[in-house]
Amino acid sequence: MATKTVLVTSGTTWAIPTDLDRLSNVTVTCIGAGAGGSSGINLGSVVSGGGGGWSQSSISLRGVSTVYVNVGAGGLGGPSGSGSGDPGDLGGNGGDTWLNKAANSAPSSATNGALAKGSDQNTGGEIALAIGDTKYSGGVGQS
Repeated sequence: MATKTVLVTSGTTWAIPTDLDRLSNVTVTCIGAGAGGSSGINLGSVVSGGGGGWSQSSISLRGVSTVYVNVGAGGLGGPSGSGSGDPGDLGGNGGDTWLNKAANSAPSSATNGALAKGSDQNTGGEIALAIGDTKYSGGVGQS
């Protein structure tokens, strides 16, 4: 059996191709979005945004024709703050990325899909909050 790789980069649903073997489990991999870096103007140094988490599950798509997806957006870079240490310097958080075969929300179990957490400035996408058979945290932002 040949491997089929599909990259979903936007949208809220994905129609499963008719030529996909639904009798075998499929591997779903999700990567959470990274946070935006700081402006560095008021912090005294630039802080890079943390990396998004990674999660993978093996799921059955028997009887399923469409799955729900969310592709997390990367965090925006930090704007200028109003003065020393103003939180306005920090970049925005990265969004969560997930696939769920059962509902239009992040899955609550690896049986239904995978969830990779987006990151913030202080932590990478957190493994404890992810859903999947295999999960990794994202890297921490550095100054």
